[in-house]
Amino acid sequence: LVKYPLDTATVRLQMPNQAYSVSELFQGSMKGVTTPLVANTPAAAVFFAVRDACKEGLQRNAATQTWPIWVRTCMAVGAAQVPYWMVRNPSEIVKT
Repeated sequence: LVKYPLDTATVRLQMPNQAYSVSELFQGSMKGVTTPLVANTPAAAVFFAVRDACKEGLQRNAATQTWPIWVRTCMAVGAAQVPYWMVRNPSEIVKT
């Protein structure tokens, strides 16, 4: 929600032959934010749930307790990518 208006202002500033005042840069900048929120929120929830479950499982496993934290985190993130894209891909297909 914070980045969306800033991206809109950045795009407007990059448009050639257009002059915007500060108030015009952000005017209507929240239009269209609902669709990305609805599409991305479930995928993000799935990603973090799976990642956290995998990290906890790797932490409890005696064989992986000696692994550095960054290795366990990378393994958990890798495992979370599959369900994340299974949820997110349909919204990406509809968007295009």
